[in-house]
Amino acid sequence: SAFTPGSRLLAECFGPVALLAEYDGPDELRSLLGGLQPSLAAAVASAGAGDPDVPWLVELLSGTAGRVVVDGWPTGVVTSWAQQHGGPWPATSRPEATSVGAAALDRFTRPVAFQGVPPAALPEALRDDNPWRLPRRIDGVPEEDVS
Repeated sequence: SAFTPGSRLLAECFGPVALLAEYDGPDELRSLLGGLQPSLAAAVASAGAGDPDVPWLVELLSGTAGRVVVDGWPTGVVTSWAQQHGGPWPATSRPEATSVGAAALDRFTRPVAFQGVPPAALPEALRDDNPWRLPRRIDGVPEEDVS
């Protein structure tokens, strides 16, 4: 009953925080978790290998969290190509992107297609002479020697 919309217990926290709650059974837990706001990460402490609740908990939490951890803590975010740490809105503005790691900059891009635009009207980075010397692909082939 303490987990009502707007409760301070449901406010997002950054840092090492754990909230323990008692519930009467899986149905009450499903109801509680279904009311959580989207978040960057969620953790499940299981009863061990073969815990029958883990599959449905992971499925439920993956709908609202960008990272689901079982029997661990979602700390120590590694910045790597493989890192994914996003989540549904409002946890992130782009749920298909990551908020950390090498691909995080993709969140701040906006794709635009240019068709039939004369070279002089294109952004400099897209012109045939590549004045910024950006690494890029032309018809899917990496452009040679852009240094």
